[in-house]
Amino acid sequence: MANIRRFFRFWYLFYVSVGLVTAIIILFILALFSLVLPNPIRGNFLYAASRMAARFLFWCWGIRVERTAESPLMEDQAYIFVFNHISYLDALILLLAVGDRPFRGLGKEEMASIPIFGYLYRSTVITVKRTDASDRARSVDDLKASLRDNISIALAPEGTFNMTGAPLLPFFDGAFRIALQTQTQLCPMLILDAYDRMHYNSIFSLTPGLLRIRLLSPIDPMINGQETTVEELKNRTYSIMHEKLIEFNAPWIQSDHAR
Repeated sequence: MANIRRFFRFWYLFYVSVGLVTAIIILFILALFSLVLPNPIRGNFLYAASRMAARFLFWCWGIRVERTAESPLMEDQAYIFVFNHISYLDALILLLAVGDRPFRGLGKEEMASIPIFGYLYRSTVITVKRTDASDRARSVDDLKASLRDNISIALAPEGTFNMTGAPLLPFFDGAFRIALQTQTQLCPMLILDAYDRMHYNSIFSLTPGLLRIRLLSPIDPMINGQETTVEELKNRTYSIMHEKLIEFNAPWIQSDHAR
């Protein structure tokens, strides 16, 4: 029985890899053709193509996406989407979680060095070299520029994978400082089953099944017409996401953290 499981596991992962490589090559070709388009039209086009690819890949891989929102989002308004970071699959999930609206994510500069994928990555993501203060400042300016163009942004305030068994890692200030400086609403997003679909320990742990995404109600950077502080806004967002992750029984939460 174990040998049969390993056999099917091998061919499933081979099938997954072929699909992913094919999608990257097609998107790379589209990225080359899109060079004639001005920004931000070019970026929006590539995100739309990437979103279609993500939908197709998840369907092929047997991953059923269930996306619900506590309240409707304004179609003509940009948001700062903040999400819990638990899996290598999160980048693909974001393409479906945000919906049809254009957005820009923030990604590590190191990923741009991967052949073919790196070119596509740099074309669709605002990159940042975390060890370089001037580059961090440049990436923040780019994120603000996207919001000024009415393009939403998506950030992981934890900064890295949560491997603690707790609902969340402590948040960094960046997303909340940008929200206050640009007076943009935050939209907390819970990615609940990525931990089960692809564990952070291995990119070869992908499994078919349910993937739940929950968009919580937007959070205004103002409270009763009064501007709040970065710390207050960060703590308010953290508390809401923390409580909801426990309520929805996020699968990585260990019993000693489920309170």
